[in-house]
Amino acid sequence: MNNTYHTYHTSHSWPITSLLKELKLKVIRQIVDGLETKGFWIPDEEYSQILQFRKEQANIIRQRLITPALGEADDSILNSPSLFGPNKDFAFNISTPIIFGHDIGNILYGQWAPDGDKRRRVTDLCALFNFGITLFDRVCDFYKTNPKVFSNIFGEQDLIDLFETPQGYIKVAESANYIVLSELRILLKVICLFFLNLHQLNAASCNPRDWANLKTMLVEAYRAQIQASFFNKYDFERQFDICRKKSTLPFLVMSQLCKVSGGGTASNAHSINVMSEIIASIFWQLDDLVDITKDIQSEDVNSVLLLAGDKYGTDSFSKEDFARLLLTGPDTEILVKDFCLQLADLFSSFNDGTDETVSGIQFSDLIKTYIRNWLPKRLFMNVHH
Repeated sequence: MNNTYHTYHTSHSWPITSLLKELKLKVIRQIVDGLETKGFWIPDEEYSQILQFRKEQANIIRQRLITPALGEADDSILNSPSLFGPNKDFAFNISTPIIFGHDIGNILYGQWAPDGDKRRRVTDLCALFNFGITLFDRVCDFYKTNPKVFSNIFGEQDLIDLFETPQGYIKVAESANYIVLSELRILLKVICLFFLNLHQLNAASCNPRDWANLKTMLVEAYRAQIQASFFNKYDFERQFDICRKKSTLPFLVMSQLCKVSGGGTASNAHSINVMSEIIASIFWQLDDLVDITKDIQSEDVNSVLLLAGDKYGTDSFSKEDFARLLLTGPDTEILVKDFCLQLADLFSSFNDGTDETVSGIQFSDLIKTYIRNWLPKRLFMNVHH
């Protein structure tokens, strides 16, 4: 890694595209530098082998679980450009959210119920949830000028009804067939499939408080996705809360799914909750750092931009001024250091005896693989030497 590119000088005549490109390169370079310095960078060959194996597993899960529920026609749409129309900026990766949810679920289920007999069914549930919440996020981004396009079809109360009524998914799934827009129809079918599998696990027979907490988390995760479409109407504290919930609640939901389905009687419940929160925070920070330039352009909610905006008071700044501040200032470097410290905390907890395996792959190596896979490939080739 070339470690000499640390001081940035910009010309006030630079166009916004040049500023954003340099900012993107700076952030990716800082992330890769930080990972390599801490020894958290997974080597090329190992990374490629793990990623290929996980993609193959994702396809198996999809064919076993998702394809039969969607039906042949809608399943084929997932592979076609017709999802989200011709807008290639919204190309939807199918395999990553499926296997990522599965593997995070596997890690967390092993903490809540190391001797549990429901591991496959629970990891399927986490795969379904993460696939659904990722598709929901894409839908909300795509329709952010009309955020009610989906909530008019499926609102918070509909979510609560599916949670509280074991057979409620049947009617909703039937109604989904009449939705013309393919991404909305498929999303609703995935939601119904998730609740079908949740109720089949008889998870409601767990501790009533844990079951109630799961419902609250699901509703808040739904609400945060919707509110992120118009976050600018709120003050800073509310904006940051929406941003945090939008990115971290999916991980906490998966942990809670493992808890209610696996028994949830672990004596080290507090440490498991802390581990779940660290994993959630790590991928929240990573996602917002990687998306920093995209979110400047699209004015989407992003914790890095919110913190910088609160620090510099950028309400009256142009996008060019904002990008220049982040390019020349220390803000992203500080956040990357915190990101790496949290990773160190997580791997330290694994080293305490919880670094089990998923299909022979250490949990820590899975996390390293997904972090590397989060980085944009074309830019990554420019910063890793």
